[in-house]
Amino acid sequence: MLPVLFALLTLLSGKKTKYYVDGLRLGTYFSLAAVVVQGAVFGHILGVQVAHYNPEKLAAMEGTSGQILSLSRALGLEDLMKLVVYGRPDAKLPEYDGIQRDYCTLMGVPAISDCRPPLIIHYLYYVKTGLAILLALFTLGVLALFTAKKEIGNLWLYGLALSPVVAQLVSFLGWAVREIGRKPWTIYGVMTVDVARTANPAGVLEYTLAGLLFVAVLAGLCYAAWRLLLVPSLRGEAE
Repeated sequence: MLPVLFALLTLLSGKKTKYYVDGLRLGTYFSLAAVVVQGAVFGHILGVQVAHYNPEKLAAMEGTSGQILSLSRALGLEDLMKLVVYGRPDAKLPEYDGIQRDYCTLMGVPAISDCRPPLIIHYLYYVKTGLAILLALFTLGVLALFTAKKEIGNLWLYGLALSPVVAQLVSFLGWAVREIGRKPWTIYGVMTVDVARTANPAGVLEYTLAGLLFVAVLAGLCYAAWRLLLVPSLRGEAE
């Protein structure tokens, strides 16, 4: 968020002070580091867990089915995904069409017509991945301007200011892939959604406490943004 805040401050003030530029540079470095860590480190860790505990979901994510156009196969990215998930490009991805439809049937529970995760998550996953790559490339472009000691134009600043919208979309798509790909399980191998769908609402006191907690966190964030970012930035602009 640092580059976003300093980009907004620069656009709103109409001045590109050294304070704003230094903050923008620092925030951009942190943003790029976050993208790399999330993609290369946590992406690998999560991929390993999905491959081990829920290979059916991995098969749907990669679209290893003859029923759809697989983007990873069409773009020649299958070996890259194997490397990310298994650590070697010659590994074999699970075949979606070879998964039994009733593999999730539990004792005493009405049968589910098709236990396999829906193939739509393949496209959701690759749209999410593509947007994340575009964000990383955009961040690299800003860093290239800093390295070349060139001025950051307003077009780049507007892009930084709007980047949280794209980042939120990436986050939402990640949530969709995770939760839609989880179906029909609530707890893998233990409980299906049909078994766990009984409502268990909380009481008024619990909802009130949870609401007050969120309000307190929001108030703390607003105060921190005002005290640590806005006030010093105005002081730096005056200098």
